[in-house]
Amino acid sequence: MRDNIFTGELYEGELLEKISELDASFLANYAEDLKSILKNSVEKSTLHIWSYNEEKEEFKEIVKSILVKLT
Repeated sequence: MRDNIFTGELYEGELLEKISELDASFLANYAEDLKSILKNSVEKSTLHIWSYNEEKEEFKEIVKSILVKLT
């Protein structure tokens, strides 16, 4: 994820989406690493070529949901 925030086997951002489904107490163990990775993810998303417009918004919402769990 550090190299490519859009990592996924079936679709872009799949790994991030799966992480967003994890329990907040589990994510707490990786909070600093995740915050570091997510810090620039929204900026990277503006430069990314998306398949469709809603995909970018979905990505931003997933990032937000993870950051909420980390606070």
